[in-house]
Amino acid sequence: EVNSRMDRVLETMQSILARMRYGPCSIVCTNEFSAALSLENNEMQDPNEFARLLFDRMRETLRSSCIDGGDLGDLLPSIFGGSFLYITTCSECFQQTRKSEEFMEVTLPIADDVGLQQNSSVDIQRCVDFYLDPEHLVRDNQYFCSNCNKKCDAKRELFFKKLPPVLNVQLARYVFDRETLAKRKVKTKVLLPNELRVPLIVSDSQYGKKTKRELRKQRRRSRLRTLCSSKPSWVFCLPRSLHS
Repeated sequence: EVNSRMDRVLETMQSILARMRYGPCSIVCTNEFSAALSLENNEMQDPNEFARLLFDRMRETLRSSCIDGGDLGDLLPSIFGGSFLYITTCSECFQQTRKSEEFMEVTLPIADDVGLQQNSSVDIQRCVDFYLDPEHLVRDNQYFCSNCNKKCDAKRELFFKKLPPVLNVQLARYVFDRETLAKRKVKTKVLLPNELRVPLIVSDSQYGKKTKRELRKQRRRSRLRTLCSSKPSWVFCLPRSLHS
């Protein structure tokens, strides 16, 4: 029963994607897919929320499935699972704190380069670099340093600690507009290069021995694959090799 339900979900998803790509109609009905996932047809979700929901439902189903006594609960994490390393440095005492965090997808903000005009474009590489730029914690967003026992200015850096076999990249096309106090869609065209270079830190201690520039030299090159769309929301990166 569990396997048949999973088969139904995948079959209906394949049917939708095939009709979107090759079908004669500009509108595709998703009622069958919603029913397979036990979703309400009138429930609205953005692509990122839906992707997380789809993965959650698939993991629930896989956890209940067994093949020759094996557990499939870790199948999706083994394909899409990676981890980040956050390093926060106090600007007064320079004490560092490290925190690891696992992920199944990477949601990239679209780089808001100065001078971007409407209908302009950026590429995925720029979005990755923008996402990994250091964050300065100042003013109302100061960091509480346990060594100084007070809030201090600090710098927070983000590194990829472990890259999955398939890197699931999603674009954050909806941002909060402070002027209108409502969500706004970023319509910037995002270009897909043939390769994506991602900085990779091998171990926590490596950071103390190498500069940020040296770390950026150690990257994993990945071939990019995406659904056919001029403004894709999902990008799947297939790793080729490690370079240092």
